[in-house]
Formats: sequence, C-alpha cells, structure tokens
Amino acid sequence: MPQGRSQFVGLCGTYYVAFCLTREGLHASMTIGNAPNIDILVSSVDGKRLLSLQVKTATWAYHKKRYGRELWEFRLSPSAGQLRSDSLWYAFVDLQGPTGPPQVFLVPSHWVAHFADKEWETWRLKLYWVFKEVEPQCKECWDKVKSFLDGDDEILRWGHDVPPEAKR
Repeated sequence: MPQGRSQFVGLCGTYYVAFCLTREGLHASMTIGNAPNIDILVSSVDGKRLLSLQVKTATWAYHKKRYGRELWEFRLSPSAGQLRSDSLWYAFVDLQGPTGPPQVFLVPSHWVAHFADKEWETWRLKLYWVFKEVEPQCKECWDKVKSFLDGDDEILRWGHDVPPEAKR
C-alpha cells in the first residue's frame, strides 16, 4: 500500500458519513483529528443532545465466508475495548472498491466493547466483525441516529442490549 493511502481511505469514509448525516437533515461536524476517538459530532437541532461517531473505513470489508460466517471486517485501535458510552457510536464504512456505493453500519460503542473481550485483547490485529445477521439492525440506520438525538429511550436500550447474533 502506498504511504498515506490509509489516511485517504479513512477520510473518504468520514466525509461519506458526514454527507449521509447532512443529507438526512442532521447537523454534523467533522473533528478532522482534533478530538481523540471522535471523528464526527452530530447534534440535535436545538443543540441539547450530541452523538459522537468514530468512523472506521475499509476498502473491501465484506467476506462471504470468513471464520465460518458471512461478515464485514474492520480494524480498530487497541483502545476500542475500553471506549463505552451511550453517546459514542461507530460508523463502519465499507467503500466496496468500484463495485458499488459505500455501505455504512452504525454500531453502538457498547456492542464493540462487549465484542472486545479478554480473548480479543491478545490478538495482534484488533478487528471488529459486523455479522450478516445484524445487518438489518445497523446498516444505514440513520433513523436510529435521529431517534437518539430526539432522546428516545428505546434507542438507548437498543444501544445497551447487545444482540446474540452480534457476538462472536
């Protein structure tokens, strides 16, 4: 990989998520590296609620058969297992190369922290898998972002309750 290429891939994902949020009528502001662990801040119209997004982007995340399952695979920083907050979500972006439009999976940080158990801590590469079974719950779920910003308690429960199909 040419030097600096991963930086461009990451920026593509961040700009794409900001575009999608703006298209949905949400106020999105990119931190451009000025806030650790936060790439985009999303605000309610009145500014009373904020959602922080950590964007992780891959060029070819989808795998039809990996570790015996259909999944999307994304690299994480080693600290991902410790980051857990109601107002912190991950936006996992699969750019899909030239085969189609990017796909975005919005996943609460509680799910990621649960995934990053003790066994995960010993892995050399820190990877998160979005399994095919949870795709309907988190793919392009911009309505859940809106509901969170509206203060919907059901979305808070959704963010805390890790579905069994999201576990390794």
